[in-house]
Amino acid sequence: MREVATLRERNHELEGEMAKVARVGKREELDFAEEARTWPGICVSEKLARNGDFTLAFRDPSGAPLEPSLLVDNKDKTVVSESDITKLVRDAKERSIPVAVLVARDESQLRQVDKENRWGRRDGIWILRTTRFWLPRDLDVLKPIFERMRVQGMDFLDRNAVLADEVGAHLLIWIGLTVS
Repeated sequence: MREVATLRERNHELEGEMAKVARVGKREELDFAEEARTWPGICVSEKLARNGDFTLAFRDPSGAPLEPSLLVDNKDKTVVSESDITKLVRDAKERSIPVAVLVARDESQLRQVDKENRWGRRDGIWILRTTRFWLPRDLDVLKPIFERMRVQGMDFLDRNAVLADEVGAHLLIWIGLTVS
């Protein structure tokens, strides 16, 4: 009986710790959405129940969201992991969204490989690895690309690999300027 009581107590402690972690993650997501809703020309969905945190899109003059939508997943943890990227790609596929954005709270949470490969494609999904600070500028850089995707088809970048590489280089230059 003592052992069962000890296990119950330990289980209760672990549940409390897990609840704290969930609240911190939820607060980060809601803070992000509140901030992103203040950006001009950007439309942010309500919190998604599953498969990502939010969808984000540019708005037309009437305020309607434009394609492509971007699936956004916020991370506020010590370091973003490869499993975070894999899950993001899976979630984007499940929602049939061609572009996914992993948003770290701070640059220090991105791995070196994330910083060197901020824009790329995995399993048919375009992925942007960014931070809350970098994202508004990244969206400015990517806006003409998304407009061309909308007009010329979602496979526009697949047909223009050189342009896709140039976008990645532009994003690297941008963080190089901000980090220096």
